[in-house]
Amino acid sequence: MCEPRTYRHWIKYKDLISFNVVVKETDLYICASANLKRKAYKLVLKYRDKLERYIGQHPTFLTSLEPLAVDENAPRIVKEMAKAAERVGVG
Repeated sequence: MCEPRTYRHWIKYKDLISFNVVVKETDLYICASANLKRKAYKLVLKYRDKLERYIGQHPTFLTSLEPLAVDENAPRIVKEMAKAAERVGVG
């Protein structure tokens, strides 16, 4: 179980709507000018599905502590994550 994210309540924007989107390990706190909770939730589901399917075929993508090369046909989100990991030297 995660620690309570009390710091999220430190930020108060009078002109923004804030909301949480939580799906499994994904836990987002979003502030936006409109209520985008439903859209954000759908996007989280979409990208988690792509990641989970890739991880199902390439389990080391989930557990590696160092950058990994990814398949040419990997989903774009996987490629972007791998590129970011390479830049900072983590998995």
